[in-house]
Amino acid sequence: MLGGYANKIGFVNLSAGSVELKDSPEDWKLKYVGGRGMGVKYVFENGPGVDPLSPENILCFMNGPLTGSEANMSGRMAIVTKSPLTGTVTDSHHGGWSAARLRWAGFDGLIFSGKSEKLQVRPCLCHPGQGGIARCFRTLGQRGA
Repeated sequence: MLGGYANKIGFVNLSAGSVELKDSPEDWKLKYVGGRGMGVKYVFENGPGVDPLSPENILCFMNGPLTGSEANMSGRMAIVTKSPLTGTVTDSHHGGWSAARLRWAGFDGLIFSGKSEKLQVRPCLCHPGQGGIARCFRTLGQRGA
């Protein structure tokens, strides 16, 4: 396994209300280093014909290999998707603690797809020792409206 990666990505399907945990592809980590590189690869793999405003489009929240480490400026996350304005890949970056906390929870990224039937905003605490983010999303789905 390549150093610096947690080797897990959470795939959140809002339509199905499910979360699937997958390993980060080893060869992708070598070729597409960092949150932006991995996010762009996932958007490309999703297909060129995907309508940016459709539930088939994905929204990637991705960390790089230094995220959550003691390296300067390592608290960054890339958010990558297909732009409705240009029809190509677009990305944005932000700092703060969310990227490091995602890494400390054991994830290289979260990839959202689908469309929820209703908007539900609920607070949730996720702890790696208690099933992490997957448990958090399962709990939200079980609570109902």
